[in-house]
Amino acid sequence: MPRSCSAYGCQNREDKNNVDLVFKTIPADKQLNKIWKSKLNRKNLPKDKSIALCGKHFAPECFERDLKKEFKHNSTKEFYKLKDDAIPTLFLHGSEPTLRIASENRAAKKLKRKLVDDAFTPIRHTCDLPGPSNVSNPSSFIDSVDDIGECSTLSNSENFKPEMCDAIVNTDLSFPPYININFTCDHDSANPISEDVHDNDESILSESESGSDYCLSESENIKCDDNLSSLRSDEEDGGMKFITFFTSLKILLRFCLLCNGPAKIDIVYSVGTALCVKLICDAGHSSSWSSQPEINQVYLGNLLTTASIVFGGSTYAQFQSIALALRLKIMSKSTFFRIQKKYIFPTINFTYKVYQRVILDDCLKNQNLEVSGDGRCDSPGYSAKYGTYSIMDESTSKVIHFHVVSAKETTSSNAMELYGLKKVIEKMNGLGIKIGCFTTDDHQGIKKYLKSSCETTHQLDIWHKGKNIKKKLTKAAKQKDCNDLNGWIKSIINHFWWCSATCKGDEEVMREKWLSILCHVSNIHDFPKNKHFKKCLHSDIVDRNWLIPGSPTHNKLSAIIKNKRLLNDMIYFTKFKHTGNLEVFHSLLLKYCPKRLHFTKSGMIARTQLAVMHFNGIISNKQAITKDGVPRYKYQYSRITQSMVIKPIKVEQKKVFIDDLLKNLFRLFKGEIECSAPKIPELESHETNELSKHEAILAHRSRFNIGKQ
Repeated sequence: MPRSCSAYGCQNREDKNNVDLVFKTIPADKQLNKIWKSKLNRKNLPKDKSIALCGKHFAPECFERDLKKEFKHNSTKEFYKLKDDAIPTLFLHGSEPTLRIASENRAAKKLKRKLVDDAFTPIRHTCDLPGPSNVSNPSSFIDSVDDIGECSTLSNSENFKPEMCDAIVNTDLSFPPYININFTCDHDSANPISEDVHDNDESILSESESGSDYCLSESENIKCDDNLSSLRSDEEDGGMKFITFFTSLKILLRFCLLCNGPAKIDIVYSVGTALCVKLICDAGHSSSWSSQPEINQVYLGNLLTTASIVFGGSTYAQFQSIALALRLKIMSKSTFFRIQKKYIFPTINFTYKVYQRVILDDCLKNQNLEVSGDGRCDSPGYSAKYGTYSIMDESTSKVIHFHVVSAKETTSSNAMELYGLKKVIEKMNGLGIKIGCFTTDDHQGIKKYLKSSCETTHQLDIWHKGKNIKKKLTKAAKQKDCNDLNGWIKSIINHFWWCSATCKGDEEVMREKWLSILCHVSNIHDFPKNKHFKKCLHSDIVDRNWLIPGSPTHNKLSAIIKNKRLLNDMIYFTKFKHTGNLEVFHSLLLKYCPKRLHFTKSGMIARTQLAVMHFNGIISNKQAITKDGVPRYKYQYSRITQSMVIKPIKVEQKKVFIDDLLKNLFRLFKGEIECSAPKIPELESHETNELSKHEAILAHRSRFNIGKQ
């Protein structure tokens, strides 16, 4: 809404047709605010946001040139604005007359209600964010702007209305239109960019942020000191970055970089995320400016954007979707993959080898290393193209090595897990690392290979076997007259885990304990014929739905418990081993290598290396505690157990490997180190009589087009 002058008797209103009339809202500064109100000499003043004065009440020395307004209207006419410390002194209509007693009483009640409302209303600051200016530029500049796509539409926008937002402002960044651009921090000023502060009807903050107790996080709040150390630009990566609108840059680029005189933009073009501008001033100076530093003919923003996408586990397609929605200029796909291949993959490989060298040196000191291994395919089903086999040190829960297998290297995708295990063991033997115990899932090919070709103790993952037994019990409980088995499934699986944990490495003891469950479910707890386990160790049990020996339910259970293969495999569960931490690593690997996306083998290796460095850096995180030293837990719903479960909360730590990756990236970029991506062996190509693309198009037929030709 247009503002009206708050001075008594003044009828001036803010009018877009009368651009010469200047309006200024009452300052937020407490001292100036008090002086203004004393000069107004009015009772029952409205809220500060509604108090504004026109320029008729200020002396000539209170004005200064408004270059922003001159540029906006593209006129040779001079415009003026009021200084920040301007004080009104000219009041031609006198002061407000004294109210009657009745009016004063009503005003006092209104003020009392206002004070009560204010006491229960949270205080929030508002800021005015400037939007694109309505600027008319020379034709040469308009033609050049077309090179950067969306920016040309911004510069020619008509009837622009500035966007507003509610926000709590702790730090203000001011960009004065001079050659030396400095960041300023002023905690007393709510908005140094705009003269006026308005309320906004609609907040763009989320529901959690718009509450009265919301405050900026450490990552959102910029803490500045006298030296502006947090905004320094002498770092290798250029220091802190901001998203800058092109229309805001045009305000800065109105002045020559050499003489500070008025200048116009001659040429504008973009190189990926970088914006390059050529300026020509009235004195004939020609100067160039770019939004990013350039090193080795590569703009730093393009390099860092590519690195951030890969290091963060994202993809170009995901970042491109964000950029399109934001109308943000980014590098092309070919530039992204070229930088990724030349700089990013070698940096990841170099940093990964440095990290893993420390872990492998610790493994060499252990003469009886216990590891667990598991394979993971890059896509669900039986059509996987790549398989990743990883091994983990059980004492530290850190991944010590992995191998990516292509389906072309084996006879089928099902054979990739065994092939990957062979490659991993071959690598360990080459490094001189002796494996004392190897835990895997129940893979028949792996069991046969480890038994015949490796001098190591082989154990199976108890979780996978328990899951297999549970699946059989659930299927049996669905059959006729076997519904009573449902009440025993959880107890039987817990019994299997207990047998493995308490057998002390003795296969015969574990077998006797496992078979005792058939008597236990029938309320028989003594086993005099057993050699080792002769009696149940539990206390008295309340009445349960016991199973009758010889009943269909008991017979089905007996067939599962006495399965010949299961009893023969008891030797593989005597050390109570599982691959649970490897499953956690595979879950994290989904962040870097999602199964629904395809990557090249080089990409699979590099992204798996990132996942390994990430996992090894956080697996040793300790449990978080409160100020009183009490361990912290979270109480959440489990989809697996379909019940509420307790889980410990780990301490969040900084991803140190990201900093090391960036350091090594700049070292490689400057030529201080030499490194390369892992070499991918060339596979034998199968000769096929493939058609050319043109011939394939001519020969293409579709069953959906039958009858339409």
